[in-house]
Amino acid sequence: MANFSLIQPPGKGRSGSKDAQRQRSYSVPYQVESDDPAGTEAEVLAFVEGQVGTIGAAHPGDDGAFIRSIRVQEEAEDGCSWSAEVEYGPWEPMEESPLEEPAEVAIDWAPRERVVERAWAEDGGSWGLTGVITNSAGDVFDPPVVRDDSRPILRISTNEPSYPIALAGLYRDTVNDADVSIGGHTFAAKTLKAAAPKARRQWSPNVAGGFYWRIDYEFEINEETWVHQQLDNGFRYLDSGSFKQALSSDGQPASSPVLLDGSGAQLAAGGDPVALEFDLYEPRSFQAGFTFFT
Repeated sequence: MANFSLIQPPGKGRSGSKDAQRQRSYSVPYQVESDDPAGTEAEVLAFVEGQVGTIGAAHPGDDGAFIRSIRVQEEAEDGCSWSAEVEYGPWEPMEESPLEEPAEVAIDWAPRERVVERAWAEDGGSWGLTGVITNSAGDVFDPPVVRDDSRPILRISTNEPSYPIALAGLYRDTVNDADVSIGGHTFAAKTLKAAAPKARRQWSPNVAGGFYWRIDYEFEINEETWVHQQLDNGFRYLDSGSFKQALSSDGQPASSPVLLDGSGAQLAAGGDPVALEFDLYEPRSFQAGFTFFT
């Protein structure tokens, strides 16, 4: 490996200037000597940087001027003598790195359908879901009637150095275990369901290495809850700890499920139906997994 020495020869044309905006610029020449003709321009450039500073370093006599460029050029046929020129000037900050940009927050809607048993009907001058949906003989339709039931989608886009593959595996199809906030809105526990984040690779000169990822996070909002509620019913019920067959009013085995009271017993006549709750999606801490939630 070559050894180098750096000198600043007198009379080699150091220069400085000031413009109308009072910005100062300087040009400083150097001479570089090497003991090995096989030394490369990359080695010479690295040596000069090690002596005078890298791009952005301040001028030794003017802290308002900074290294803008360093240029080296071979001067002698023996390959051991090089000239170097260091240019100083006002620092023009680069554009902000896309990794510093704040998250973008948007609300969208996803179309979906749901089976309905009642229709809107006017009763006494007011509208309500009082119209039973049956055919003229009083039977339900097959297939059942459905209607649109669009659901809001929370979309959050961020720029990140890499795709969060581990986080995607941990959080896809999970729900928030506690209230979370973003964009001035708070979402109650178990009302956000995370999808696996989508991503596309981007390039910017203001990112180390050039490449980064645009990550699109998506959370489906169920303003009621993602906890599944199932009507408690069945063809059997518990009586003194033993299963018994549910019967219809004529004493025959029931042809459709009968309502239960939440404890396994048959629901008393006129009693309110009971819904059982099931966590179908794993609750996780969204504040721990996603930096944009508070």
